[in-house]
Amino acid sequence: MSDTIEETAGHRLLEEVLTRYDSIDAFCTHLHLALDAPTDVLPALPISTAGRHRLR
Repeated sequence: MSDTIEETAGHRLLEEVLTRYDSIDAFCTHLHLALDAPTDVLPALPISTAGRHRLR
């Protein structure tokens, strides 16, 4: 019975991917481009001169 549920969820996912991207290759290309996009670089926090974890 659990195989049927997993197959149904898998089929729904496949149907949604094919509806949005027309092919598995187009979906994979979209994922690849999304993962390879540059990320934002956050500025470093200034070093604290006070507090418990300050440098000695």
